[in-house]
Amino acid sequence: MTERLLAEKAQGTNEDIAYAVDFSGWGTVSSVTSVTVTPSATTTEPASLVGNVVTTPKISGLSSGVLYSVLITVVISGNTMSGVLRLRGE
Repeated sequence: MTERLLAEKAQGTNEDIAYAVDFSGWGTVSSVTSVTVTPSATTTEPASLVGNVVTTPKISGLSSGVLYSVLITVVISGNTMSGVLRLRGE
């Protein structure tokens, strides 16, 4: 499995945000297998896929000063690949 850094963003501790991530540069996404946040944060609905854009569940409940990893795992041309979105709680 290949894992790449997608982006680094700041998110306020009182914010509830879903992130759209475009995987077009990687190939054609056939499915999203998982979205995992560590350390644990609150997530709502499942991830969605439209074209090659994955929209994460809304993420909330972050703690100030903590760095979170949002691991997005997709299938592209039969290969399982993962990208990491880093969120810094503010």
